Amino acid sequence: MATAHVEQELPASAEKVWSLIEDFSDVSAWATADLSVTRSEGSGKGALRWLETAQGPMVERCETYDAQSRTFSYSITEGPDNMKRYLSTVSDRPAGDERCIIARGCDFELEGVPEAAAVQLMEGVYRDGFIANLARTLAATG
Repeated sequence: MATAHVEQELPASAEKVWSLIEDFSDVSAWATADLSVTRSEGSGKGALRWLETAQGPMVERCETYDAQSRTFSYSITEGPDNMKRYLSTVSDRPAGDERCIIARGCDFELEGVPEAAAVQLMEGVYRDGFIANLARTLAATG
């Protein structure tokens, strides 16, 4: 089992960032152009979202959700054949006036890919996709 983790300071309050990521069915603030939600059911823990991605369709399930601590985790229940036991956690926490630390990580198995390369791949997706797009959304919305 591999573990990937990235975190970065953003120029916005933890509350502002949480308002952009708290809805499990809405990925618009951070998604890349090749990712979209096609269907969703429920909210909070137990919610499901169906995604179209460059790698094909996926289904994700919200496993934990805590608005007070601004964190949630989710698993991939259907998706790429080589992705196994994926569990990701997303959180943000205050880092001073109008600043926060956004963090995203996962435990996973990516069959057919050496662990170091798989970790590098996932950390790149999180840093260059999720966090970079979230930062762009924050810059555009002020």
